[in-house]
Amino acid sequence: MYSILLAVKKPDVIDHEGLREYDNILSIWEGIAKRDKGTKLLAQNLFLLPLDKELLGVADAVHSFRRLPYAYTLLPEEQRWHEGRNVVVT
Repeated sequence: MYSILLAVKKPDVIDHEGLREYDNILSIWEGIAKRDKGTKLLAQNLFLLPLDKELLGVADAVHSFRRLPYAYTLLPEEQRWHEGRNVVVT
């Protein structure tokens, strides 16, 4: 199963229009993540979408970009998540 990993760069604090657009993107991504449990909002600006179903979520996510720089990569296989623990050595 392929996935697409999207990343959007947060604009400078003085770019008020860019910050509004950035907040809008995050809102759209959160809505997609709630609608489709297969998606993962990995960080505030990092979004993973599986490509095993319709491309509606991808279209919504990518269409939200207007002028902000973004990057993406296609991941060719199912992601395996490993959980770890923080261990303090004294």
